[in-house]
Amino acid sequence: GADTLSEFNRQRTKIVEAIIALDADVVGLMEIQRNGNVAMQNLVDALNARAGSNRYAVVPEPATGVGTDAIKVGFIYQPARLSLSGAGLSDTDPVHNRPPVAQAFVLPSGAKFSVIVNHFKSKGCDGASGADVDQGDGQGCFNDRRRQQATRLLQFVSTVQQAAGDNDVLVIGDLNAYGKEDPIDILNTGGLQDQLSRFNGGTAYSYVFDGEAGYLDHALATASLAAQITGTAHWTINADEPSVIDYNTEFKPQDLYSGDVFRSSDHDPVLVGMNLAAPAQSQAITFAPLADLPAGSAPFGVTASASSLLPVVFGSTTPLVCSVAGSTVTLLSVGLCTITADQPGNPAFLPAPQVVRSFTVLPPASQSISFTAPAGRPFDQSPFIVSATASSGLPVAFTSGSPAVCSVSGNSVSLLAVGTCVLLADQPGDASFAAAPQVSRSFSVAPADGAVPLPAWAYLLLGAGLLHAALRRRQRVHGRGH
Repeated sequence: GADTLSEFNRQRTKIVEAIIALDADVVGLMEIQRNGNVAMQNLVDALNARAGSNRYAVVPEPATGVGTDAIKVGFIYQPARLSLSGAGLSDTDPVHNRPPVAQAFVLPSGAKFSVIVNHFKSKGCDGASGADVDQGDGQGCFNDRRRQQATRLLQFVSTVQQAAGDNDVLVIGDLNAYGKEDPIDILNTGGLQDQLSRFNGGTAYSYVFDGEAGYLDHALATASLAAQITGTAHWTINADEPSVIDYNTEFKPQDLYSGDVFRSSDHDPVLVGMNLAAPAQSQAITFAPLADLPAGSAPFGVTASASSLLPVVFGSTTPLVCSVAGSTVTLLSVGLCTITADQPGNPAFLPAPQVVRSFTVLPPASQSISFTAPAGRPFDQSPFIVSATASSGLPVAFTSGSPAVCSVSGNSVSLLAVGTCVLLADQPGDASFAAAPQVSRSFSVAPADGAVPLPAWAYLLLGAGLLHAALRRRQRVHGRGH
C-alpha cells in the first residue's frame, strides 16, 4: 500500500488505467482500506472521471459486516450492464480474518449469477503456532488456517446459492494458496471447478516470488456456472514487472514510474468471460376436463398443450382402471380414471406444473325391449313385418324360436307350417348399454282360409299311405312285363 499521498495518487492512477482497460462488468477488489465506502468511492470517482461517464458504482457493504482487519474485500460494478440482485452477504465466522463478501447480479436478460471475493490468510509466519507453523511441505505458514477457510467457504457458497435462488456462483480472489495446494484441493473436491487450470492448463500464474511463479489469484465456479464460462486469463501486467516502475517512491535511485497499467500491484488480475444463459421461463399446461364414459368404450385420444409449445406427456395413476399409451387412453374396468399431463421442460423452460384430470368409468346402462306379440294369422298370410323398440334406441334383432313353423330374415317373418310361431327379440348392447333381456312373443298360424286343418300326424300317415301305394303299383307293372 501507499505510504504517502503522492504514492497513493500514483498507485490509483495505475489501478484506474488497469480497471478501465479490463472493462469488466464486475470487479472484485482486495486490500481496500476498511473505512466504510470511502476508499471504494474514491476509486470509483477516479474511474468515472477517467471514463468520462458514471461507468462504475460501489456495491454497498453487507449488513453483516466486513470484519475488523485494516483491509477488506469488496466489489464495484457497471450499472449500465447489470444490476444488483438482493443485498450483499459476508461470512463473519472467526476463521476468516478478512470475511469473504458475496453479491448476486442480474443481467437485462434475467440471467443471474453470484460472485464471492476472498482474501485468505497469507503465508507469512508472524504469529504462527501449532498446525499453522510451516510444515516444510512447500505450502508456507498458516496452511491449516487456509484449509479451514476453504472448508468454511464451501458452506458460504451454499448460503449464497440459497439467498440468490440460483446455483451459479463464481469464487474469486487472492486465496494465498497455489493451484495444487491443500485449500484449492478442498474447494475442488467440494464442487468448485478451477477455471484457470481448465482454460490455461499448467501455464497459468499470477505471482512471482524469488523467481518461482504460480497462481494465488483464482477463479473457481460451481458446475452450473462453469458450463457458461467462455474463458479465463491472468493479465500479466504486474507479476513479471520490476518494482522500479511501481508507484512507490522509496528505494529508487532511478524512478521509472509512468501512469500506465504496469506494476499497479504485485499480483496479476484475473479476467473471467461468461456467456450467461437467460433463466428458464415458466410454462403452463392447458388440459380440458374429461367426461365420464361407460366401460367398454373404445380407446380414445386425449390432447393438451403447453404454453411453451413443447410436447405434453400423459400418464395414468389408476392403471387398473385405465392405461395410457402415448395420448391414447384405454378403459380397463369400472371406477375412477386419473390422467396426468406433464411437460418436463428444457434449458429454456422450467417443468410445467402437473395437470390432473379424472373421470368416472361407468358400468353400461340397462335397457329393455318393447315387443307386442303379432296377432294370429292364416298360413297363407306371409311374409309380414314385425317391429320392436329398445329403450336405448338401439336396433332390435329378431330370430325364430320355432323354425319348423316360421322363419325370420331381418324383421320379415315367413310362415312355414300351421302351429305356434315363436319370435325372439334381442338387443346385444354396446359400449353404453348392457344387453337387454330377451323378449319372446308367440302367435298361432292357422290353415289357409276355407281349409280344414289337419294335425301333423295326419299328414305323416297320408304321406306314408301314398308312398306304399306307389310301391305296390310299381311291383305290378314289373310283374306283368315278365
